[in-house]
Amino acid sequence: NIVFTGNIGESQGFEDIVEAAKMTSHTSINWILIGDGRKKDWIKSQMEDHNIKNIYIPGRYPLELMPTYFSLADILLITLKKDEVFSNTLPAKLQPYLTSGKPILGNLSGEGLDIIQKNSLGLGCDPGNPAQLAKLAIEMSLLTKSKISEIKKNCLELNDNIFSKDKIFKTLISEI
Repeated sequence: NIVFTGNIGESQGFEDIVEAAKMTSHTSINWILIGDGRKKDWIKSQMEDHNIKNIYIPGRYPLELMPTYFSLADILLITLKKDEVFSNTLPAKLQPYLTSGKPILGNLSGEGLDIIQKNSLGLGCDPGNPAQLAKLAIEMSLLTKSKISEIKKNCLELNDNIFSKDKIFKTLISEI
């Protein structure tokens, strides 16, 4: 199961997700989109119009339940539309995703994609290429247990190195 959490809006580029879901409909991959937003009804109409059976939109849930949903996921999805502004944006969900230790599938450009790739947190591609996204989703669904363990270690280490309170506090002190 590939799980996305958050805003189901224009900025996330759900057109790619819908196309990738169509391309993976013959596999066991499910795309679970937890959240709400302006694009939700459009996705539901695409599901109906194209008989897409591997996208699920259970709705919005409280933030405190997200760790539970992360733990049930095989892969966590970060997606942002191709846009100059977004290529310089580090998605806020990266930090909670890291704490889960789950492999991350990125459909984004710039810094976010670089972090996923350079730190071996999962796989990613630039937005606007749903065929590549589908290919990566299939590849990630076939990861070995040892590769998943390695990714978990990488996620937790990066989280500790970048987002730990001690590290942030020391950085703030050195800046002052």
